[in-house]
Amino acid sequence: MKLEHYIGGRHVPSQSGATFTALDPTTNEPYLEVAAGGAADVDAAVAAAQKAFTDGPWSTMPAEQRAGTLRAIAAAIESRDDEIAALECRDTGLPITQARGQARRAAHNFRFFADVITTMGEDVYRVGSAQLNYVVRKPVGVAGLITPWNTPFMLETWKLAP
Repeated sequence: MKLEHYIGGRHVPSQSGATFTALDPTTNEPYLEVAAGGAADVDAAVAAAQKAFTDGPWSTMPAEQRAGTLRAIAAAIESRDDEIAALECRDTGLPITQARGQARRAAHNFRFFADVITTMGEDVYRVGSAQLNYVVRKPVGVAGLITPWNTPFMLETWKLAP
């Protein structure tokens, strides 16, 4: 089995062609060939993400609609939580009970930030006696996210959902 990058809405190999082998942590046996990302792949992913942000609907979408998308992601995670847990176990060696809990937590993370989107309002602060500062919350663009090795799926949702 081979796992490629997902950039610009499609699966693509590493631009250099480099790969690495994923090993089952319980047997040390190879089970997956993975595209090894390099600087060119990161640049391509950032460019695709920036294009999606500027040309796609997310950056101008009303908060309630963005929250609905996050809730749909949470429901999709819940509908596949056993599969996600099994994949996480194979990738990291976690006990299945812990991986199941983390899959459920990942769904919760998306729901939590869906609620934040719709409940966190914009603010006005008085500065001195003659000025007001306004806080306007809106999507600002692309971010790079680093995922730890030990619980990558759930911990990534802490960064991706907000």
